[in-house]
Amino acid sequence: PMLVEATLDLLGGLLKPAAKAEARAAHAACFRHVVALAVTSDDAGVLQSAAECLRAFLRSGGVESLAWGVDGTNGEGRGEVLRSYLDAAARLLSPSLEDGASAFAAPLL
Repeated sequence: PMLVEATLDLLGGLLKPAAKAEARAAHAACFRHVVALAVTSDDAGVLQSAAECLRAFLRSGGVESLAWGVDGTNGEGRGEVLRSYLDAAARLLSPSLEDGASAFAAPLL
């Protein structure tokens, strides 16, 4: 889990100063995988890093990123990306997780 956390933290750090073109390339390559980690992991550190990375995706890509599709090709449109963010937030608010995990959902909402 620590390697996964570190990788997510690195991606989030790279996204913070990224221009739209770089953010879109990272979105195309990584977004669906970060969402998968956010909705399947039980590790609090991975959940926190995934939530912060998703927030970095949203901030670097802006509202336009909602239309990129989960794979960056515009194929699935606005609804699928927004749904992914909401699924991740719902997972973080799940009563089956540690109490502290719910704090990571706030930046996504």
